[in-house]
Amino acid sequence: MMSTSSVGAPAGQGTQQWSEFERRELDRRRSRVAIYDAIAEGRARWVEQNRYYAQELCRLIGTMVLPGSRVLEVGCGLGDLLASLPGVTGLGVDISPRMIELAKERHPSLDLQVCDVERDPLPEGPFDAIVFSDVVGHLDDIERALTRVRPLLAPSGRIIVTYYNFVWEPVLKVAERLGRKTPWPDQNWLSMDDIENLLYLSGYQVVRRGTDILLPASVPVVSELANRVA
Repeated sequence: MMSTSSVGAPAGQGTQQWSEFERRELDRRRSRVAIYDAIAEGRARWVEQNRYYAQELCRLIGTMVLPGSRVLEVGCGLGDLLASLPGVTGLGVDISPRMIELAKERHPSLDLQVCDVERDPLPEGPFDAIVFSDVVGHLDDIERALTRVRPLLAPSGRIIVTYYNFVWEPVLKVAERLGRKTPWPDQNWLSMDDIENLLYLSGYQVVRRGTDILLPASVPVVSELANRVA
């Protein structure tokens, strides 16, 4: 869309406009990272408050990753999910330097790196599984991120994407105001069809989709029935 500067515009003017755009993007990125750095300070407390959901998510992804796999988690946060996968060689990346610092203190044995999957140089593959767990809504350009990591997959590798069902948005907003959930900045809310279409556009074939955690809170008997049977 920046090509408009080439229509009848002097070369110097086009360069100046592009540089201004780049400057604004850099400032916006720094502001975004600062927000996630601030969130990192209280992230462990919010994870503990929602331990049931975190455990269910680890259980779910653990059923899709074979022991012995090499796994890349994008947006790894504090590294808890990666640490929960048995017998894998894991690498976690996150845009927040503070989040990675805290994750290394929490899981010293994990390989964790600061990386913006949309812009920075990516780690070397191949990976048997690449996990985007509840992170796609935080990305500026989801298709770009999915396309960039595709060459990192092993020939039989898979990408695993989990995300909130958008019908939960009002409840989650209330939970944030009550201090019961991580107060993330506004993010893209996507349906399962939206995510599937983005995967197709990025060169993937969808082999499994479903709603796996119907009730993200621990309610005796009810949660087990909802998340194991229903």
